[in-house]
Amino acid sequence: MRRRQNAVDELVRSVTREILKAPADSAASLPPIRALAEAHGVTVPTAQRAIARLEELGLIDIKHGSGMKVLDPRRHANLAALPYWLDALRSNPKEARRVLSDFLELRAVLAVELLDRIGPRLRTASAKPLHAAIEALDARVQAKAGLDLIVEADLQIAHCLLDLAPQVAFAALWSSLAALLDAVPEVARAMYFEPAANVAGWRALIELSATSDDLRTQVLPLIREFDALTCDRFVKELKR
Repeated sequence: MRRRQNAVDELVRSVTREILKAPADSAASLPPIRALAEAHGVTVPTAQRAIARLEELGLIDIKHGSGMKVLDPRRHANLAALPYWLDALRSNPKEARRVLSDFLELRAVLAVELLDRIGPRLRTASAKPLHAAIEALDARVQAKAGLDLIVEADLQIAHCLLDLAPQVAFAALWSSLAALLDAVPEVARAMYFEPAANVAGWRALIELSATSDDLRTQVLPLIREFDALTCDRFVKELKR
């Protein structure tokens, strides 16, 4: 279920749009906090919290006596900025598609690495929760559950994979995906356009991972094909 947006979220979104519209080589700075608050019709504490969020996202750099310098998001933004980035690019579907495609490619490469690590365990009892999670997703698909429930069940499969090979970097990436699906509904609708295909995809990936000695050749193309379809559907969602 999507988290309710508050004044801080709205201000972060607004400033992020301004940052992303600026030329990559610009040396812009944000106005003082009080002026920023007045310009956007919010309180100073709200502006302060938004500024802290922008700094956490890697979009600005705050130095005492030097003001709030805007950073080039293409060099400094972290994955938590991705939902704001895609939101800011709604009017530029081609660029939004490129950004989403880059993220999904990173996910695909790390997914293959994760599946490669856990391959031998997929034939053991420790993989039972994973198979149960796939069946739970299938049950929700068959019952024509709402999108939120489909996404929830799908993400649970990723959690089961991570339980078989705990790794902080992998977990951080999947958390970023979960946040993206929650914040940008067009991505969720594109990724689960045909949820039965998500179930079939998981079953094929797990079967190949348990039996193949060359996941990069056999699994990576499957994930990339699915992600390309997702990106195409995402563009269509933005153009509606």
